[in-house]
Amino acid sequence: MVKITIKKKTLERIGLIFVGILIALLILEVVLRVGGFVLLSLQHKGSTIAAGGGV
Repeated sequence: MVKITIKKKTLERIGLIFVGILIALLILEVVLRVGGFVLLSLQHKGSTIAAGGGV
């Protein structure tokens, strides 16, 4: 009975580690996409102003 409990706890820990890694990667993906969008928007806005196109 003790062996089964240890295996179950180990599987739960491994599962939680994988879930944590997936959540971290998801957050990283969102942050990088938003950052890239903001950077491109600022560059586009700067290019438009430099070309005399206004806002």
